[in-house]
Amino acid sequence: MVTDEQRQDLERFALHVNNDTAPLLLLDDLLKESGIDRILELTTELSGAPTEAVAASVYMRRHGFFMAGLFLSISQHQIMWRRGIDEVGIFLKDGLIHYAIPETAGHPVTKREEALRSVLDQWGHPFVEALSKRAKISKWILWENVWGYVIWMYANLDSPYKDADLNLLLQDDSWKPAMRRSPFQRYLQGETVEEASQYYKRTTCCLYKELPDTDMCPYCPLRVNS
Repeated sequence: MVTDEQRQDLERFALHVNNDTAPLLLLDDLLKESGIDRILELTTELSGAPTEAVAASVYMRRHGFFMAGLFLSISQHQIMWRRGIDEVGIFLKDGLIHYAIPETAGHPVTKREEALRSVLDQWGHPFVEALSKRAKISKWILWENVWGYVIWMYANLDSPYKDADLNLLLQDDSWKPAMRRSPFQRYLQGETVEEASQYYKRTTCCLYKELPDTDMCPYCPLRVNS
């Protein structure tokens, strides 16, 4: 049974348990050509993205927010969300993309590495691969969109498990066989997590500057290097 505290924490990351709103799409639709068409069209409608690459990056920032909520649930509440991607719905709330998952998808964490890897393997890699291929955008950009929310979430988390869990996500083995190296480790650029979270900066441009009436992010590498 999901507690009110757990529910509130998840909703902070746009993840709603047992939401009865009719979904616009199911997550497994995003791994099909028609579903990718729809999510890119929807993101373009919401943001004014001028190209599919920009739309894919804008969407993946929202998806990364959702993934950060899943990691928070593991570290803070010892709950992993294990369910088919055809049972997670996408809906709009206040002009933003939100996610709905059945309460029966929640299971106690027994093996931390397995729980953390399940987020990468089920909710991460397939969507990064599909969007990268379709929109012709670098996977490094898409994964860094996820990383920005993950490092922020862990930096603000009060949990005895957070350091160990984040350390697992920085290990190369946690990303294999989909990737040879942990992109999260790469984004640190030799800094500690504390240093990187305190003075956050990206290594790739997320393309938000291409949106109408939008300037470069303050932590954009193009701003830093210009």
